[in-house]
Amino acid sequence: MIKSALEVVDLHKSFPVGFWSVPKKILKGVRFSVPEGSLTGFLGANGSGKTTTFKCLFNLIKKDQGEIKVFGKTELSAEIKSSMGFLPEHPRFCEDLTAEELLLFFGTLSYPSRSSSLKERVHRLLKEFNMYEYRHGKLRTFSKGMIQKVGIIQALISEPALLILDEPFAGLDPESRQTVMGWIEKIHRETGVTVCFSSHIFQDVERLCDRLVVIKEGEIIFEGGLSEFVDRVKGNRIIVFLDQGVKKTLVVSDLSQCQKEVEQLLKKGCVILSVNLQLKNPETVYGDLVQQ
Repeated sequence: MIKSALEVVDLHKSFPVGFWSVPKKILKGVRFSVPEGSLTGFLGANGSGKTTTFKCLFNLIKKDQGEIKVFGKTELSAEIKSSMGFLPEHPRFCEDLTAEELLLFFGTLSYPSRSSSLKERVHRLLKEFNMYEYRHGKLRTFSKGMIQKVGIIQALISEPALLILDEPFAGLDPESRQTVMGWIEKIHRETGVTVCFSSHIFQDVERLCDRLVVIKEGEIIFEGGLSEFVDRVKGNRIIVFLDQGVKKTLVVSDLSQCQKEVEQLLKKGCVILSVNLQLKNPETVYGDLVQQ
């Protein structure tokens, strides 16, 4: 039986919207689990409750009711906290610190007993994210994308068993986006760390995840394998390619046919620019799932 790294049961959270107003319900009985060793996507539109759920996990805001278990424990002890890495949606760090100073600080908090190897790990992670040359730069001089990278490294610095990333690709340029995606795949494959990340972009989830949790207006409307969800929402596959310098588009109906067409195009010497899944109208899909 596969154990759960994270289990959320009947989670509720409301926020006041005015002095006399009735509190607005943000989370309405959220329930899902993240199996150990999985790479789970938490998919939902902006404002659906993804960030509120993550904040409740770390006691950054107090839940109204519900139960949260991390590796079977309901209490966030120091031991449990040390096994978790977290990237908030909008990371905020002391701007007077350099990237290296910040990461060494968080690393010392996470595992002071291994401080001798900490600097080496910080430098290795900075190199992985193409940030090593900026290690002595003040955070106040960094772009949003650079801050995002530092935030992800901060979440990884303690070698966590459970890594939770809230919109990890926000603010990243295409090249940095690919770098971060590649690193998430690499660390999951090589270390077996359990990863749960949120996004409102389906293609992010499709590339990385084996499981999916979909939230809409504070309620979980789907939980299961990615392939099961894709079967419900998939439309055509769109192949964009260059044929003798001319940009062209080819639409195919299923994945196997898409693979054959890509192989044929490559044999002809064409350059594949992108292969995208054309989704059905999200509201239609969400509506169908809610009614089931």
